[in-house]
Amino acid sequence: IDMDAFYASVEMRDNPTLQHVPMAVGGEGMLSTSNYLARQFGVRAAMPGFIARHLCPNLVIVPCDFEKYRTDSSKIMKIISEYDENYGSCGLDEAFADLTNHLQIRKTLSEEQRTFPKEKFKDFN
Repeated sequence: IDMDAFYASVEMRDNPTLQHVPMAVGGEGMLSTSNYLARQFGVRAAMPGFIARHLCPNLVIVPCDFEKYRTDSSKIMKIISEYDENYGSCGLDEAFADLTNHLQIRKTLSEEQRTFPKEKFKDFN
C-alpha cells in the first residue's frame, strides 16, 4: 500500500487553499513530495526546492511536519491492522498486508457488511 503524495494530502486537508495550487512539502534543499498539480510541471520528490521553483514559479512549498504525518499514519496503520494483524510498515506512507484471509471471509458477507464504514475516516476530517 503506497499512499502517494501522503504528506501533500495531509497539508491540503489542513489548509484547503493549497488544494488548487501547485504545492510541495519540504524545503529549498529537497522536497519530500508534491501534489498532482505541481507534478504537471515536473516537480518531483527528492528534487531541490530551488529547481522545483524554476520549473514551477508559482509553487508553494510547505515545511515538513512529521509529527502530524506520524499521527495520521498511525490512524491509517490501525485500520490496516484490522485486515492483517501482521502487516508491515515501510515508512509513514507505505505498508504491506496479506489480505487473503480477509478476502475469503468477505465472500461470505452481505453487500452491506462489505461496505467500508465511513466512521473509520471520522478522524481524518
